[in-house]
Amino acid sequence: MILRASSTIKSLQNTSDIIVKFYRGELVHPSGYTILDVWGFTPAKLEKVHDYIQWIFPLRKPSEHVYDIPVLNPSEIDAFRTDGELRQRVQRSFRMMVEFYGFILQDDVIVKGERFREKSRWIYPKDHNMARISRILESLVLLDFQPQARAMYQAMKDIYPKYRWEIGESMSYWQRIMKGT
Repeated sequence: MILRASSTIKSLQNTSDIIVKFYRGELVHPSGYTILDVWGFTPAKLEKVHDYIQWIFPLRKPSEHVYDIPVLNPSEIDAFRTDGELRQRVQRSFRMMVEFYGFILQDDVIVKGERFREKSRWIYPKDHNMARISRILESLVLLDFQPQARAMYQAMKDIYPKYRWEIGESMSYWQRIMKGT
């Protein structure tokens, strides 16, 4: 049975494991899409829609940018760290975003794709994608995807010399996220 999240997460506060249910395809996002729908978003839709990233890269803390987003509870964190199916689904979300940013994931290394230049329009000062990358890194570290987090951070470090001005202070924040991984 697929549950439909109401337009407000508060109605689900007594429902445990909201994010896990969404990731398993058992819960429809308040905006009306499922995890399968998100994985099928076009690059234009990935750019324009702003309320999916918090669901596919969840954290323990509320979003600073989108109101009323569920946060991970300890049992969900444990599920994402130990359940093979959930881990594969997070990997799928990660690959989607890596490709959206114009990179290619090769084993545990991320390199620029052939269309990086065309897809790199997200590299703009204070662009919302800098916050998205921060969230992706934080979530990957929290959910025990350190190799993927390190690969993404390294990809950002690799492009930083060319895009220093555009990336700006985000690089310092990403360094703090990655400390200790």
